[in-house]
Amino acid sequence: MKNTDKEICRDIAQLLAAYGVEDVVLCPGSRNAPLSLAVSRSEELNHRVVIDERSAAFVALGISVQTLRPVAIVVTSGSAFLDTAPAVAEAYYRQVPLIVVSADRPAHMIDQNDSQTIRQPGALGNVVKTCVDLALDYGVESLRLKNNRLLNDALQTAITGPKGPVHINLQLDVPLGNEVEVGDEHARKIDVVMPARELTTQAARAIGRELAPPRRVMILAGGLNPDKRLNRAIDRLAAIPNVAVVAEAQSNLHSTRLLTGIDRLLAYMGPERESGMLPDVLITIGGSVVSDRLKRWLRGAERMEHWQVDELSHAVDTYGHLSHRIEMAPETFMPQLASAMQPFGKSDNDYAETWRTIDRESRKASNAAIASLDWCGLKAFDAIVDIIPDKANLHVSNGMAIRYAQLSRYAHLHRIDSNRGVSGIDGSTSTAIGASMAYAGGPTVLITGDMSAQYDLGALAIDDIPTQFRMIVLSNGGGAIFNWVKTTRSKPETKELYVGDVRLPLQELSKAYGFRYYRAENMDQLRDACASLFGPQRCPAILEVVTDAETDAEAMDKYIEQIKNHI
Repeated sequence: MKNTDKEICRDIAQLLAAYGVEDVVLCPGSRNAPLSLAVSRSEELNHRVVIDERSAAFVALGISVQTLRPVAIVVTSGSAFLDTAPAVAEAYYRQVPLIVVSADRPAHMIDQNDSQTIRQPGALGNVVKTCVDLALDYGVESLRLKNNRLLNDALQTAITGPKGPVHINLQLDVPLGNEVEVGDEHARKIDVVMPARELTTQAARAIGRELAPPRRVMILAGGLNPDKRLNRAIDRLAAIPNVAVVAEAQSNLHSTRLLTGIDRLLAYMGPERESGMLPDVLITIGGSVVSDRLKRWLRGAERMEHWQVDELSHAVDTYGHLSHRIEMAPETFMPQLASAMQPFGKSDNDYAETWRTIDRESRKASNAAIASLDWCGLKAFDAIVDIIPDKANLHVSNGMAIRYAQLSRYAHLHRIDSNRGVSGIDGSTSTAIGASMAYAGGPTVLITGDMSAQYDLGALAIDDIPTQFRMIVLSNGGGAIFNWVKTTRSKPETKELYVGDVRLPLQELSKAYGFRYYRAENMDQLRDACASLFGPQRCPAILEVVTDAETDAEAMDKYIEQIKNHI
């Protein structure tokens, strides 16, 4: 079989596969040509070609998030490589094993006015776990051994906890070199044995006693991957009378005992009851939470312990009360905690039940409030989520979409995902397309704002977008969240400086890129459009949901006010 004569490129392809990579996103370029050739001719790697590097990196992120496997992206030198940075930052803060393999010119050509040359090693700074710089000179055996060691170290670093992105930079002299016949030789993988990190039975029991009634315990779950073992443990913990479990939409936890829609719950209670419902101990798992109201409430506690459960090796003192760091994966710690606290399952503590009563009452108020609203983004989002087919994959963009999601019902969905690592609005479409490429269990649905969609229009040009991909755009003229945020809503410059006036020609774009297009300007049109949108399709489809930005902001205010007043 013929392959590139750059042996290091073949080694990289072989070691990617050895470390569990199955999918590689390739971006066309001359400097990275031998890398692309080595990957494309590997029998163990699936490759996809995405022209735009920023979009490609988010596609790789989406595939990795969906499959829970490391995914590589191969890019050429210069600004093309730098375009991966937004997705890499997102991967870093979400602990996603994204492997960036960049081609580079030899070190002696850097800063010598040659084309497409920048200082690539270290350019991704502190948003990668490690960066290795590989020189090309396999005539020197010691250098070959060094490259092998560095490659193994980088790939092992990506997949061990906490997982995260790594950068492999490869210096190449003449990129478009010769092809040669190659045999079955393989690059050497260096295996690492890592003992399991678990609590001893004695330590687990001690923690269980420390959290026993009458202490009030709140478990707060941010963004998590679906995990059956973790879900069972959380359900067991939520059944204990002194334990209340608050789960944001992207936690991907499902149980009738969970408290969802925390903004709704806090609004319903009002300031006079909020202080009385604060926990004695807060246990956090998963990524960052969306609710600013929740953060303010917890930060205002006079006395509260905060236990951080994560594989991170640094403190995350989000609420100003951090007292314990437990460096374990939540899916390992929480089952042990559930078993340790099981003896307290018959306690007469009413903390959890009081929360569940508030949840039931506030949910009734929420349903009534949404039903009373005129046509607006919140009303449309609520209806869409109910219509989305069971086991669908849902991705929501930042801005209003993720905030609407916190108030919705989602137990019937496969998972909810959002780029909440750095909470940017760029890359949502590409990430969702990547997830769609990796998920065959049903449609992948992106609900995004028109400003977020505008930031990532290049994603629509990706080849072979799955026919099950559905994009729903909340179209109200731009960054409408600034009409609702208190710090910007009243300023005369808000429309010019923050909201903008986005004209997004979605119908024309849909036709140009081979999407089926639907449009809804009221509830009847929305129901009709969704019936077609989620029916059999031979191509991906876009639904534009048209609302008014100021009406959307007023509707959110009205909704919160009705919840407060228990209407």
